[in-house]
Formats: sequence, structure tokens, C-alpha cells
Amino acid sequence: MALYSSGHISNVENGHTMPSTGPVYYYVTEFLRRTPGAPGTAQAREVSEERRRTQRLNQRQQNRHSVPLTAPPGASGDTIRQGYEVRETEDCHHVAGGDVNTEVDVIRSVVPLYPGVSLVSAAYNYHRDTGTGVLTIEPGIGCSVAAVRETGSGHLSAVLRIDRERDPRDGEPFSFSYRVLVGSLIPTAHAPLQGEAGEWALCTARPHHAS
Repeated sequence: MALYSSGHISNVENGHTMPSTGPVYYYVTEFLRRTPGAPGTAQAREVSEERRRTQRLNQRQQNRHSVPLTAPPGASGDTIRQGYEVRETEDCHHVAGGDVNTEVDVIRSVVPLYPGVSLVSAAYNYHRDTGTGVLTIEPGIGCSVAAVRETGSGHLSAVLRIDRERDPRDGEPFSFSYRVLVGSLIPTAHAPLQGEAGEWALCTARPHHAS
């Protein structure tokens, strides 16, 4: 296949690496469609994605016993997030009279993928008000704020330090909490039923499934 390097094709043929999606779909389009009874593109895509999913899960399992992940508080959110997997997030939005969002209480459960994980990343923006200084973050139980960055459009990125280094061998998810304060007078876009006192809280729990 002229569009792909001979090295990649050779590694795939020898079982050293997974094929990228491009060669797989090219193979299906050029060859399988011409063969009676051959599986279609959708089936080939499903098989390819399942193999990739298995490879990712195997890599995570290997990471559970690898060397510690070095990620200082100044590292990017993507780098810090490599060290753990989020199992569940619970958000509780507090809304005052006039449908103004005042704060969000967050409980998050994570599982470390490397030994010595102590940092987690959190990022928020209030899309109804993109000014700077609109959002601030406070630690709750089980963590402290290690670093905070804000963009000119009000996007808040925070690095939280959990109370001690965690290890995959701990066996159980670790839960911690924090609060995001909203300093805006612009009403939220969501308006569930309002309580008699003019204030209400919308709480949601979202499980995160390994992919």
C-alpha cells in the first residue's frame, strides 16, 4: 500500500504493532468488498476498535506496576491525567434566585495507574460568562490546591494535590472533594424546578467506564 510506510506494514505483519485505522479501512475497501461473503466495513471497524480497546486495557494493566509517573504541578493537564483514571464524578450545582449559579460542589473518585500518583487535574468554564476572575476553586476533603491557571476567556485549570501518594496496589478508588465558586450574575442556562426559598441544587453522578 503506497500511502503507508513499509516499516509500519512490516511491523503489523510481524505482530509487533497494531495496524492504524487507515490501512484497515483501505484493505476493506480495496479487497474485501470484491470478495463474496467477506465481512463489511462496519464489521471490520468493530473488530479493529475492539483490538485497540484490548490493547489500551493491557497497557493500563502494565502501567499499574511500572515506575512512578513524574508530573510536577506545573505540568499540563494532559500529562497529569495520564497518572490516573476517573471512576465517578458527582456534581452538585447550587443556584440562587434568578437562576444564578453560585457554586458547584464536586466529589471525584479516581484510581491511580502508576505508583506515587499525588496530582489530579480539574478544568472548568462558565460558558454564559467568559470574563476573567469569574471562577475560583477551593479544596474540600482529601486534597489541596497546588496550582491554578486561567485563560483570558475565563477557562480555569487547576491542579489538586491529594492527601498522600496513591498506588495501584491500594486496590480501591480514592475519593476527594472540592468546590468551584462562580462570581457571575448572569443566569445559568439550566433551570430545573425552583424551590420555595428561591434556591435549589442540581446534583448528578456520572460513572466513568474504562474505554
